[in-house]
Amino acid sequence: MKITFLCPMPLYNPVGGLKVVIEYANRLAQRGHCVTLVAATGNVPYDRQATSQHKIKRALLFLLRSLGYKGGYKPDQWIRLAQSVRLLWRPSLDVRWIPDADVVIATAWESAEWAAAYPDSKGRKFYLIQNDESAFTSDPVLSQRAQATWKLPLKKLVTGKWLQTFLASRGESACWVSQGVDYQDGYFSLMHPIDRRSPTTVIMMYHTMPWKGSADGLAALNIVKQTVDTLTVRLFGTPNAPPNLPAWIEYVQNPPQRQLCELYNASAIFVSPSWVEGMALPPAEAMQCGAAVCLTQIGGHTDYGIHQQTALLSPPRKPEALAANILQLIENPQLRIQLAMNGHQYIQRFTWESAVKKFEQCITAD
Repeated sequence: MKITFLCPMPLYNPVGGLKVVIEYANRLAQRGHCVTLVAATGNVPYDRQATSQHKIKRALLFLLRSLGYKGGYKPDQWIRLAQSVRLLWRPSLDVRWIPDADVVIATAWESAEWAAAYPDSKGRKFYLIQNDESAFTSDPVLSQRAQATWKLPLKKLVTGKWLQTFLASRGESACWVSQGVDYQDGYFSLMHPIDRRSPTTVIMMYHTMPWKGSADGLAALNIVKQTVDTLTVRLFGTPNAPPNLPAWIEYVQNPPQRQLCELYNASAIFVSPSWVEGMALPPAEAMQCGAAVCLTQIGGHTDYGIHQQTALLSPPRKPEALAANILQLIENPQLRIQLAMNGHQYIQRFTWESAVKKFEQCITAD
């Protein structure tokens, strides 16, 4: 079967949602399908209202990366794309750039807008929904456009159980496909014994998007530091380091997957302060690597975060409650070790083999 994935952004920067799409693409190709990834230059939401200056800037960027400058356009620096997967780097997701196929899959609301208008020759239309993307922007127009895509005549696929319920409450059915943690290259595994980790070593992903809750996470860590002087924290992420970081917080920018695995394994506790997620990958990866996790009680954490069993949960946007959970794990090694062991065992049920079988069944069902 010919399958096209539509990515409304470049693939050369690490993004959790793209990681999921690439893993699906790799594994579907491995199962004998002819898979194409179409990646657009970026800023698709503004295509129809972009200024001439912006269009010229984008065209120049497209040309430079096409020629291999500025790091090129492939995701090789952070993830492996199978040779059997065809990658098309295009100026936009306009129909003229899209190959004919049996199935075409939008992977974000921007690409869903494009896919809805494609002729039947581009394939049966699906929409992989990994989050409530309407919460990603403060622009009410873009938020409404994102919400409108839930009603488009595309068959919905969701990675989190809560998203299936979320869409059902809005009158839309969706096929739950889940996702895995056991990547083909074996990125994440338990390498350092859980019970030998320093209880005051904490790791957290940093992001500039407000809904990722990084400001809340840092506030919680500062509260913990007032009680635990030996606290050491590693942040990782793609943006530049947050300003004025104290000496007890180290920032690792764009760590390769292998290094990220080492960072998880060197940490006793992982903190995820997000306000909204689809099925958040970093906490699941940290659990795979043996860290105990402190999570916000949101839909995107509930597939694997069970309070007092596999994680400690606290309300989003409540740094004091998050800090209390971190302190509890530091001060109670037995609880931390038990939660880490439970979490590591529980996360094993989320396999890519199972996820890709569900995915394949959903797109071939009719």
